[in-house]
Order: sequence, then structure tokens, then C-alpha cells
Amino acid sequence: MNLVPDSIEPIEGWKMLNLGPDGTLVSPNYDMTWYPASPVCALCKTDSYIQRWVLVDGPVPLETPGQAPSYVVAAGGMTFYQAPSPVTVPLPLVVPPPGKHWELHSFKNEHTAPGEGCSCGIYVARNIVTTAGYGTVLVKVKGWGNVHEHSGGWRVEYAYPSEIYVNTMEEALALEAYGVPIKLREDVKDQDIRKVLMVSDPTKAIQKVKAQGLLAGKVGMLICLFALCLNIVLFAIKPNIPGGIAMAIMALATGFLADQVRRNG
Repeated sequence: MNLVPDSIEPIEGWKMLNLGPDGTLVSPNYDMTWYPASPVCALCKTDSYIQRWVLVDGPVPLETPGQAPSYVVAAGGMTFYQAPSPVTVPLPLVVPPPGKHWELHSFKNEHTAPGEGCSCGIYVARNIVTTAGYGTVLVKVKGWGNVHEHSGGWRVEYAYPSEIYVNTMEEALALEAYGVPIKLREDVKDQDIRKVLMVSDPTKAIQKVKAQGLLAGKVGMLICLFALCLNIVLFAIKPNIPGGIAMAIMALATGFLADQVRRNG
């Protein structure tokens, strides 16, 4: 399924996503769902502001022939000062010409994502290895629209999967609605793809948690046995019924908690 407009040459990179409970791809870091047959569109949710010099009193500056205008008349009749290009300092530090009343105002920085100087946009990695561990489903992505290139990849306005790589057949069946090639890890020859999927395999993560729980259970049982033996030795040397009972209770409690960790792991 190709949803890229014919007149556009998209960028192509890599991204890790998760499989949602309804069979859709979802971003692991943000509240964004990648629906089948529909490109995902980036929106800037950053509450940032920019400062502009506004002409409060006085006539609109006259343009100098052969030079770029030093003002911009915006919607609503406001006149903004436009610093001559190139500017080597931030805009608020550029002082407008004298003789008129200018004031510095803050305006909400509303822009099409991804914006210059903002972190918004859909992130697409250039190197597949850098995506490892950020999700459970590996996606080869086509991105287009407003595109900002960076050393590690791109931030794009629109994106849609061109290929999907998964660890299990259950995942593959759930993602058929996207209409793009879906490949299992065991069928892929590219070693980088296989490595990224192995790191992100949810079944391996569950096995790891269970192994850690089993180890914790064994350690807890050893602590329990040690506490009981210590209690017996101390009680034999100097009988102290209250102390012995307390240590026995502590040992039993330790064993119970360790067993719960093992069972729930």
C-alpha cells in the first residue's frame, strides 16, 4: 500500500513501534496511533512562544529601493519589525530603527510540524541499529511533507510503514490490515534486523523477568535457611525464647515473600 503522493520523493528510514491491543501500531513514547491505510500526521504540542517587535505608534516604515523591507504587515493590521538578513543575534536583541514606537510582544509559536528550532515531528532513524529496544515491532518508514534532516535521521510531517518486521506469527496476523509486506524474524537474513528484533522480542523479556523472579526466590530461600540455622545455634548457646520466636517469624516471613516473588515472576 503506497500512500505517498506521486509527485513526492519520500525519505526512508527505521522506527520501532508497539502493537496495541486493538491490532494497531502505537508509538512507545507518545500518544500517537498509526492507523491502517492512513498516514500519520505530526502535530506540534509544545507550548512555546516567540518574541516580535510590534509597531504601536507612528507610520508604517517606508521601503528602501533595492533592499529587503524592514517590516511585515500581518493579519489583523499589526506591523512587525523584520530584521535585515543575515542576522547574527536573536531577534529580540535586534533593535528596530528609532523614531517610532515599537514594543516587544510574545506570540504563541504555532507552526507546521516539524518546526525549525522545535523538537516536534515524527522521528525516523537513518541507522536501524539505533532503534533497538525502543519498541517491539520494527517498521521501515516512508516520510514526506515537511522534512528536517539531522545527523541520526529525520523529523517528518507525514509517515506510513513500507515494511513491517515482527517476532511472532500472532503479531504478523494482527498487522495484515496495513497492506504492506510483513516479515518474521526467522525468515529475515539481514543480521541487523534480526539483532534489533531479538532485543525487542517481548517473549524474551517475559522469560528474563521470570528468570529474575526465580533467582530472587532461590536467594530468599537461602536467606530463610540461614536465618533458621542461626536461630537454632543462638538458642542452643543462650536460650532466649522471645528472641528465638522473633527470629523464627522473620525467617518464615522471608521465605514466604521469596516464594511469592518466585511464583509471580
